[in-house]
Amino acid sequence: MPQAGAGMGDNAVSQLLQMMASQQQQFQAFMEQQTTFQREMFEQQSRVTRQKYKADLPKFHGRADEDLKLWLFAIKEHLSGYARGRDSCDSRFVDMVAPFLGPDAMSWYREFEIILGDRPRTWFLFKQQIRIRFRDSDFEFRLLSKLHDLQVTGTQQEYTSKFLLLLSQPSLELLEMIKR
Repeated sequence: MPQAGAGMGDNAVSQLLQMMASQQQQFQAFMEQQTTFQREMFEQQSRVTRQKYKADLPKFHGRADEDLKLWLFAIKEHLSGYARGRDSCDSRFVDMVAPFLGPDAMSWYREFEIILGDRPRTWFLFKQQIRIRFRDSDFEFRLLSKLHDLQVTGTQQEYTSKFLLLLSQPSLELLEMIKR
């Protein structure tokens, strides 16, 4: 009788080994499926990121008729995925922005880079210096004049749009003056 039990034990062990081998194959197939899924998701996200980065973002040429504040906002939004780099104390974010400068603005940027030397070109410093260089010295006065001269012509919505556009442009100093 002990031999019959041993035969049954061998059979149970054999079945257990087969079941474990089957589970291992199923698990391996599942892991391969997960790996394929993750790779596809990563590739899809990479394509979206590349497409977003390659989207048509206007260049800033430094002309008087360009809205510098709107361009800076568009850059910030366009590259929002790089917010950590934008807020850091190094030059990586500004290096991504530089290709969106036209010839005149690029000439200014080259000089800006030379003047700073080894110091980092932070986003804060870049915005500060590009405003100094490309905003007219009487920018705030002209803006206040436009706000003063603004009249309702057309619909209320058109007037509100013009008003909000003008209001979105001032610097912090002008905002304090308007509040008074």
